[in-house]
Amino acid sequence: MRLLFLIVFTTSLYLPVQAQFDELNQRKETLLNQLSSDSHDTLRFSAYTNIAESFKYVDLDTTLKYGMLAQLVISESDYPEKSAIAQGFSSWVYFMKGDYDRSLDIAERAYSLVSNLPDAKKIKFDLLHAQGTNYGALGMYELGLKKFFEIIDIYEANSNEEGYYVTLSNIGVMYMRLESYDSALEIFQSLDRDMPRHLEARVSIPVNLGFIYYDLRNFEEAKFHLNRALNQTGNIDPRVFGLSNYKLGQVYAAELDYERAIDAFSASIEVFRSRQNELETVQSLIGLATAYRGLKQLTVAFNYAKSAYEIADKYNAIPEKQATLESLYLIAKDTGNSDLALRYHEDFKEISDFLKNSETSSQIGRITAEHEFTKREAELLASSRQAELISASKIKQQQTLLVASISVILLSGLVMIGMYRNYHQKKENNYLLNLKNQEIQDQAAKLKESNMVKDRIFSMIAHDLRGPLSSLYGVISLIEMNKASKDELDKLIPNVARRFKYTSTLLNNLLQWAQSQMEGYRVNPEVFDINLVIRNKQALLQTNIDEKQLKICLPSGEYLVYADLNMIDLVIQNLLSNAIKFSQIEDEILIQIKSEHDRYKVSVTDSGIGIKKENLELLFKGNFFSTKGTMDEKGTGLGLMLCKEFVERNSGEVIVESKYGKGSSFSFTLPMARE
Repeated sequence: MRLLFLIVFTTSLYLPVQAQFDELNQRKETLLNQLSSDSHDTLRFSAYTNIAESFKYVDLDTTLKYGMLAQLVISESDYPEKSAIAQGFSSWVYFMKGDYDRSLDIAERAYSLVSNLPDAKKIKFDLLHAQGTNYGALGMYELGLKKFFEIIDIYEANSNEEGYYVTLSNIGVMYMRLESYDSALEIFQSLDRDMPRHLEARVSIPVNLGFIYYDLRNFEEAKFHLNRALNQTGNIDPRVFGLSNYKLGQVYAAELDYERAIDAFSASIEVFRSRQNELETVQSLIGLATAYRGLKQLTVAFNYAKSAYEIADKYNAIPEKQATLESLYLIAKDTGNSDLALRYHEDFKEISDFLKNSETSSQIGRITAEHEFTKREAELLASSRQAELISASKIKQQQTLLVASISVILLSGLVMIGMYRNYHQKKENNYLLNLKNQEIQDQAAKLKESNMVKDRIFSMIAHDLRGPLSSLYGVISLIEMNKASKDELDKLIPNVARRFKYTSTLLNNLLQWAQSQMEGYRVNPEVFDINLVIRNKQALLQTNIDEKQLKICLPSGEYLVYADLNMIDLVIQNLLSNAIKFSQIEDEILIQIKSEHDRYKVSVTDSGIGIKKENLELLFKGNFFSTKGTMDEKGTGLGLMLCKEFVERNSGEVIVESKYGKGSSFSFTLPMARE
């Protein structure tokens, strides 16, 4: 059975399923009505996460919907902590629904966004905790224990009382799953005694004590603590009632009180079905099969066991499949169907061998020993640090004296040898050596720059592409769930579309950059009218131009150049896109073409925000300098790098002139086509 792991996430708020439902719906509508079409994204995020939090224990689909909406309205790269909080709701919902693989994947991904943020302690702790609970729920007890030992040290160091007790409780659950009942009992008895009454995590203690006493075959103590759990009042996690009824059913079945067992198992199933957690119903379905088998109603028993196996197989839940196969084997055996019983028994044995290997018995001792050894090692290192420093100081003094002595001897020898060397030979060798050193330094500088560029490119792929794709996935999920209204989709889709406009440009630039880095990538010059290319690009970007109500002044006539059409096409698109990006509403963009000897000079001039003098030198230095546009349009700086590289490969040059607050002019030259 999946025991009562505790998840902390953004809060530990527990709400009854029905009592406050109308009140919560009214609160939701109030929050949504406060939003207008021009509400800032952070205001929308706050409203959506507020709603998602309120419905966590009432309506999982509502929590999932508004958690996704919160994720869609903010950018991962701009607001990593907010994005992690929004994704935390999805991880919570999938955990509660029994989809532990998906919950774990989301928790790990969300944690990667904040792992390096020193001020995001709360969400980091919550997501680490979520990973541990999912490992435990998936049967990966060793990984779960390691994660919880890591977390409990952090909580203890930060004096986080609730986090400490919640994590200790989950360590106790891990011990139970590894059948170390004495250790588990010791933990939960101490929690029952020491955990402050105001902490809501106390609700899990009687449930888990009931589980432990059942496994120790102390049924009276088990019933006492399980009834304690069922009699709790206030804001209680509904899983408490589902798990307590399940274990009470097992106790009654063990006492051969099958009628009361059936009532308890049925109550448990009702709770988990109301929570949309199909997987949690499996053990209670097995319990019903056991009870009806005890009543000799074997057909009913088989149907319950079969339903349990189908659910366990659907989620590939190995421990549940093991339990259902054992139940099916026993029922088939009772019916006298030896062939069917043998098949179920073979499947049961195969899974049992997989779950119980030689390492299981040593897992607790090894993990605990590792944890204690790490703490003891830190203490020993701290206590001996002063002695080591004194010893190291003495050794260093001796080493210094020895090195000095050797240096004097070697220096004397070198002076003697130098006197016999030919002066001219030495001068030639030094010259060659300097040349070689300079060559090595140049190669190292190029390698460093190349690695820096590649690291930046990979960073773009990891961050700038992931956000829009996550947004698209979120919208698709909401559509599949039929949880987003037409008005909500009308607001979300333009936001996603804006992100994909940027993504499309980025992908195009990345593709061109990748091709340009390949050996053998050649310039393929041809004769073409560059003014026609400019007009085509203006038509392609007309939507962006109209959005800012810009006036575009284009040259007239034909201007034939000799260059690589694909390269220059990308240059013009990037320069015109940048001019649009940094222009204010109703500004003017002027594009000119002038002849200079045997070349044409193409200029794209805007009257936008301009570039600060100190930033002009950064544009083409390989560090991908970029700023946001007048409507918060994003950029990477890769486009300008490509413009410079492609123009220079076509025997041209790039010229930049800008005055901060007045606008910029980007120009490039290309060879005229010969008649």
